[in-house]
Amino acid sequence: MDVPRMMASLANLSSEDAENYPNFLNYTKRIYELTADVFLFSPIHEIRKVLKWQNLSKLFHIHQIDPFRTVHKGVSRFFKHPKIIQLFDRYATYNGSDPYRAPATLNIIPYVEYGLGSFYIKGGMYRLVERLVELAQQAGVAIQTGCRVDKIITKHQKIQGVQIKDDFLPADFVVCNADVVVSYNELIEGFDSRRKN
Repeated sequence: MDVPRMMASLANLSSEDAENYPNFLNYTKRIYELTADVFLFSPIHEIRKVLKWQNLSKLFHIHQIDPFRTVHKGVSRFFKHPKIIQLFDRYATYNGSDPYRAPATLNIIPYVEYGLGSFYIKGGMYRLVERLVELAQQAGVAIQTGCRVDKIITKHQKIQGVQIKDDFLPADFVVCNADVVVSYNELIEGFDSRRKN
């Protein structure tokens, strides 16, 4: 993390905001310290691990993870220049969230990127897709692209396969990258409790 370099870059837009950058990092670091064990390093679906006393004790510091204001309001406490606010607001979009609606707890993301560092895939993100395709094909997976899935077929709440026009393709597993609400409303039948209006 090169704080002086980042401050120098921010100072091109606002020297006041540049001076506030270390305070913003401290704020994001505090959120990370209070939430990482629960949200990043504990399997959320294993309730016993999530409900450990160590994790529950962090509820006493809930105000410090800033869940009651939005990402935008959290960022705006430290910065005034609209372009700098926009820069830090954009981290909410990493997981598809709206910075004007998502809780400021998501301000953990800039700390993970700037404080801990991030990795870049040589050749760009799409190289990950290409490599996964290669590995899947080596394992005998048949991949079809460029066709619309009409339904994900289940029976007794277990995957049977997918319906593509007049063709049924049996499958043991289906990975659906569509929005979860769209998936349950339009693609999957038999899970009425998961449908949303």
